Amino acid sequence: VENAIGTLQRSASEAAETLQRNLHCENPAVEFRTAQIILDNAIKGIELIDVIQRLERLENEHQK
Repeated sequence: VENAIGTLQRSASEAAETLQRNLHCENPAVEFRTAQIILDNAIKGIELIDVIQRLERLENEHQK
């Protein structure tokens, strides 16, 4: 499982480049879906960062 996760992580840059290309592929349906995927994942990333920051604050408060 760890090897599979590593493979996926190594492919992430290529996948992001593919999404960027598809933003301007002149197929409105593909461009729309690509934009939707990018925005959905950007929002998830922001939410994850927020949760991590909250957890770190709670852990720091608990250690005091």
